[in-house]
Amino acid sequence: MKSENNKNKPAAIDAEAFDGPLAAPEHHKVIFENERVRIMEFKVPPGDVVPAHTHRWSTINYVLRLSDFRSYDADGNLKFDSRTEQFGTKEGEVFCLPPFPPLHSVENIGTDEMHGISIELKN
Repeated sequence: MKSENNKNKPAAIDAEAFDGPLAAPEHHKVIFENERVRIMEFKVPPGDVVPAHTHRWSTINYVLRLSDFRSYDADGNLKFDSRTEQFGTKEGEVFCLPPFPPLHSVENIGTDEMHGISIELKN
C-alpha cells in the first residue's frame, strides 16, 4: 500500500487569522457586529490589490459599484478575470456566497472603485 505524500497537500489555513477585516483592514470596514451577524463595507479603489484573506461565514453581498477585477489564489495564480469571464452580478444586485476559506486576493484592474456591503451570517 502506498503512503500519501503530504508535501502535495495544501496547508491548513487559519481562517480567523486571515479574516478580511484583520488581513485587509484597508478594504474591509466592520460597520455592525453581534453574536449572529457581521456587516462590513468593502471598498477597492482602482489599482488596489486586496491582500490574501478568507471569508469565514456565509455572506450576502450587495454590490453598490463594480469594476473589472482579477482574483488570485494564495500562490498568486490567476483564478478569475472579469474581462474574459462572466462574473454574473451587476451593480445594484445581491448575491450569496458560502464560506470561502481558501486564501485569495483581489486586484481592481478597472477605472471605478469596487464598493459593496457584506452581511456575514455567523455559525
